[in-house]
Amino acid sequence: MKEKAKIRIGPLVTSGDVKTEIARVYRQARRGQLDTSEGTKLVYMLRVLLTAIETTDVERRLDVLEGINQPVPLRRIA
Repeated sequence: MKEKAKIRIGPLVTSGDVKTEIARVYRQARRGQLDTSEGTKLVYMLRVLLTAIETTDVERRLDVLEGINQPVPLRRIA
């Protein structure tokens, strides 16, 4: 059985990280270093990850905005 070379993958935490990885896969496919069908599969998975990261970011920002805009309860003045 042929062993594949271990490929170093950087962190995929931010949308920038994922976009960098998508660009790396694209460049490898264009250079012929990666089969285009394999590249397509990888980019598809990266796009799903990117969508999840962006959705989480939007939810976090929305939570912050909703927290800022919460109505302040009125206090009775005696």
